[in-house]
Amino acid sequence: MVEQKQVQKNEDFEEIVRIMSRDVYGTKSLIEGLKRVTGIGHSFANAVISKTKFSSETKIGTLKEDDIKAIEAVVKNPEKNGIPAWIYNRRKDPHSGDNKHLTEAEREFTQKFDIRKMRKIKSYKGLRHGWGLPVRGQRTKTSFRKGGKIGVSKTKPKTSKPKM
Repeated sequence: MVEQKQVQKNEDFEEIVRIMSRDVYGTKSLIEGLKRVTGIGHSFANAVISKTKFSSETKIGTLKEDDIKAIEAVVKNPEKNGIPAWIYNRRKDPHSGDNKHLTEAEREFTQKFDIRKMRKIKSYKGLRHGWGLPVRGQRTKTSFRKGGKIGVSKTKPKTSKPKM
């Protein structure tokens, strides 16, 4: 008979942790958990971890609320915490001219607003967005085909009736 291992439940371990309005499993490492947040990539997650002095292999479920708040503070104000501007996802914002790092709903809203503005002024990128075609110069002969089949369509074979 196979014995089942009993896992000791640590009272400090959380199964699901809320980081930047995103639920993350507590079994994930800190770097993987930060990458689950929209707007945070690998480089920015590494920078946040190095500024907060945690290990990238730390399990998120073992962090306390104060630690999570410290991580969120670094993500919300990266400039004040010494993260270089070249890691941000919105450098030289067209409206304010500042370097920003946007996450979650703020990033999605800004992206939609930018696309809507490009479509309104009828720039090349805006037109391509409106037509549903690739924007950055990819080839379209074989890729990005949407909709039904183009070309020869199959027809049902005609059944011949015997003549009498």
